[in-house]
Amino acid sequence: AVGLTIYAYASFRLGQAILTPIQTLTHAAREIGEGKLDLTIPVLSHDELGELASTFNKMAAQLNEYRQGTNEQIVRLHHTMEAALASFSDPVYILDPGGRIELKNRAAEELSRQLALEGGLPPKLAAAATDVLRLNKDFVPDSFSEVLTLRVNGGEKSFLPRIHLMRDPTGRPVGAAVALHDVTRFRLLDD
Repeated sequence: AVGLTIYAYASFRLGQAILTPIQTLTHAAREIGEGKLDLTIPVLSHDELGELASTFNKMAAQLNEYRQGTNEQIVRLHHTMEAALASFSDPVYILDPGGRIELKNRAAEELSRQLALEGGLPPKLAAAATDVLRLNKDFVPDSFSEVLTLRVNGGEKSFLPRIHLMRDPTGRPVGAAVALHDVTRFRLLDD
C-alpha cells in the first residue's frame, strides 16, 4: 500500500512536471498565433523543457523584432508612395482589383471635389477602368478622340486618360493606375 501510494504520488508529480510546461507552451503558441508576439514563457528548469521554453522565448522575440521592422518598412514605403503621387500635377487615381479607389493624389482629390464625384471616377473613365481590369490590357490612347472633357469651375477642361494595369511580381493583376493628363491647351490649339 505504501509502495502504491509512493508510486501514485511520484507519477502525479512527474506528470505535473512534464504536463504543466507543455500546456504553458501550447497556450503561448496559440497566443503568438493570434499576434501577441511580446509574450515570454517562464523558464522553470534547466532540462529539455527549460531549453525548449528558452528557445521559444528567443523565437517570439525575433518574430516581434521582424514584425516591428516590417511595420516600419511598410509605413516608410507608404509615405514614399504618397509623396511620389503628390509630386504629379495631373490627377492620379490608384484602383484596387474591384475598381474602387484606394489612393489618389491632391490633384485627383481636388478634381473629385470640384466634380462632386463621391469617391468614384467620372462615368466614362470608370467604364474604361473596368475594361482594363476585366481584359487585363492597358488603355493608352494617343489621339484627341479619347479626350475626356469635364466641366470644372465653370469652364471646360480636357484630360487624356491613361490607365495602366498594375501587376505583382508574379504577373497577377493587383489594380490599375489612372492618370489624367491635362491637355486643355493642346486641345484648344488642335481645334
